[in-house]
Amino acid sequence: MRMIFERPASGTELVRSLAGPNPPATVEIRFEPLSPTDRLTGLPTAWCNAPSIGQALVYNVPVTQQGTTTGTLTVSSPASGTATNIPVRIKHDV
Repeated sequence: MRMIFERPASGTELVRSLAGPNPPATVEIRFEPLSPTDRLTGLPTAWCNAPSIGQALVYNVPVTQQGTTTGTLTVSSPASGTATNIPVRIKHDV
């Protein structure tokens, strides 16, 4: 599945809800480069890999045992000089 985010005029957030007593430790969010010669970088670096040219940028957002993890993922393409901020919220309902 490919999700395309544009810079919104007003709040847009990527939300994932989990239920149950044993959630996964992380939720994976993956961004594929648009061409095999593109390289993506991401912030926060503690949540993502440092892919080589043409490889996917993969975030592993931590899941709390109860409650919500919030943050902003920044996806950049140094070749094009663009960066997109994506607010993310991972909710765990027991």
